[in-house]
Amino acid sequence: MARLVIHIGTHKTGTTFLQHKLALARPWLEERGFVYPDLGRPAHHPLIAHWVGLKRELEFCPDPVPVWQAIAAAHVDSDRTVVLSSEEFSRVTVNRPDFRAIREWFQGYESVRLICYIRDQLSYLQSIYTEVSKVINPTAPHAMVEEAIRTGTYTGVAIGYNLLADILAQQMPLEDVTFCSYSDACQGEGGILGHFLRQLGIDDLPPPTPVQRHNESRAALAVWIANMISAPAISPAPLVEKVTQVLAEHVPDYRRAMIFTPDEVAQLQARFEGANRYFEVRAQPSSPGFTIPPLTSFDGRPSREDIGAAVWDAVVKGL
Repeated sequence: MARLVIHIGTHKTGTTFLQHKLALARPWLEERGFVYPDLGRPAHHPLIAHWVGLKRELEFCPDPVPVWQAIAAAHVDSDRTVVLSSEEFSRVTVNRPDFRAIREWFQGYESVRLICYIRDQLSYLQSIYTEVSKVINPTAPHAMVEEAIRTGTYTGVAIGYNLLADILAQQMPLEDVTFCSYSDACQGEGGILGHFLRQLGIDDLPPPTPVQRHNESRAALAVWIANMISAPAISPAPLVEKVTQVLAEHVPDYRRAMIFTPDEVAQLQARFEGANRYFEVRAQPSSPGFTIPPLTSFDGRPSREDIGAAVWDAVVKGL
């Protein structure tokens, strides 16, 4: 019988890179019994545009439901595994994907399984901050911390993973969700691509391709300084590059630096460290050995409080 596997992200866990690699490897995957549907772009965002309100994707695919049904019907009588990928599947906003409907459309399949990559909240929030900064000048770091602690979310994505698990559990058994450590996946053989393929049961890698596209996060501290200068406007890329050059000269550890102060780091640790350990226990039935790196590993890193007058003066001179 056919099977469905949905890679649901989360955001900023190598999703763009992985989606491009899977799209380029379609023939190679098909030889092994896996189908990565071609919707005209690497990711499958159009399939959930009507749920989460992706206007650009809706223009491309105004009625995704027949597309869902066509994918299900095309493979239901086969022994293939259909693989879908979009980080928008992990949205926790009021308007979010309906996994009950998906399971109904694929009820003739042997299984519907989700794969979800998880990273620690501190690096996750910083990565989201740098990504959001490409389209808006976001809220200040202290406001990010307050929102994450108060709601367990930031910009519509789950920062508290028990919230994500609760939402998924309302629609399907958590035993059908495989949670994976993003940091472990990156360090393993073949990186995130090799790790994901092993989750599918594929032990080798596709032939190398020239396209290595991914949304590489810029140094968070450089983005924060650029945002301070350009607020309320979006900080332009040349400004971020200039600030990065200054930091490289004055703060050798700048790539490890935090946009959060030690007090804010302590607040995030108090809010999420214990919750992470509880989440690990919840994940064990479907994800044996799954862990989240301890947030205490960020103690002692440089922070935005360590940016003194010399750095600001150098930025001014550089401009």
